Amino acid sequence: MKARHVKNESEVKMEHSKGEWVTDGEGSIYIAGYHGGGRLWITTTCCGMPKGEEEQEANAHLIAAAPDLLEACKDAELAFFAAIDVAPTRYYRNKLTKQNIKRLKAIAKAGGTNAKT
Repeated sequence: MKARHVKNESEVKMEHSKGEWVTDGEGSIYIAGYHGGGRLWITTTCCGMPKGEEEQEANAHLIAAAPDLLEACKDAELAFFAAIDVAPTRYYRNKLTKQNIKRLKAIAKAGGTNAKT
């Protein structure tokens, strides 16, 4: 199976707040970023989660990690093409391609678009 490139990085428009995202706050937890030396409020997680404050805090940490996770997905592009070229069997090539499609769909979702495979 030949790898199909869904969208390249330049085709996925990313307009999210740049910089490090962090969690902070007491009571309600908010996600903030830094831009131009100042702190920006990005969003807050809602209280009243079924599992309580632990779930709210876990959601905040996941959201704060989103820019790093997105960057890691984009960085995996070169590794994918290197691996697909040396994959020993069709089974491994198919598995790598399926993983790549999932990764590309996640990147597209982060950019507010749907990836077509």
